[in-house]
Amino acid sequence: MSKSCKGSNAMMKMAINQSLMGQVFIVGQGPEGEPTLTPTRSNEQEPYRIIDGHPVYHTARNTLHAEIPYWESNRVHKWGFIDHPNLLGMCYPIPATATFYIDTRVPGYYLLWTRTVSDDENAIGMSPSHDVIAWTPRVKGDTIESAGYRLVHAFMLEILMVKTGEWQCEPDFAGGIWASMRVEWIIGAIAFSQANSQKEIEENLELMPPYLREDYRRLARIVPKGTPWPKATCWG
Repeated sequence: MSKSCKGSNAMMKMAINQSLMGQVFIVGQGPEGEPTLTPTRSNEQEPYRIIDGHPVYHTARNTLHAEIPYWESNRVHKWGFIDHPNLLGMCYPIPATATFYIDTRVPGYYLLWTRTVSDDENAIGMSPSHDVIAWTPRVKGDTIESAGYRLVHAFMLEILMVKTGEWQCEPDFAGGIWASMRVEWIIGAIAFSQANSQKEIEENLELMPPYLREDYRRLARIVPKGTPWPKATCWG
């Protein structure tokens, strides 16, 4: 791998720590006086959120006190994805795609992995990054699908900058995001969704988990058929 690719990968990892994992960096020095940047780690025991009645933990606030398994694509379960126009941006917008996977290998927990790929045209050759972002205890009746809703919901609350104790964000924060169906329903309960008719809204409400329905219904918009998904105006 070239030095430029290594540098790009390091910058992407830093952006992931800040944008996806909700961590900040502490400036310090290494053993030989070299500058270092260390992401914060929190031992707070309170969950990041209670979602659908169950605790969800997130790297923005918590540390997983269990060994994280190695990333193995054939051992995890794909759940959905987002294409975000500024998923990795710090000083300027950097688009990226995050694909969500649920991991069942840690006893007593479901883990959320993201496989993040930069869509920046200047980042050709940058390696995908695989990161554990959130986890939730297994409860009776849980499935990969139901746990996935809780985990991805926490992920979206963090990247859409929803304040602690709140559940909605400024609608413009969701502009320009493309997502798989289940993730779109979560976004619809946080920011907005748009449909061509009331019937389409009701069909979505019937399919999604009950805990999302009230907020989704309240934030849904009916727009003429063929109306493009709104572009973001806050990503620069």
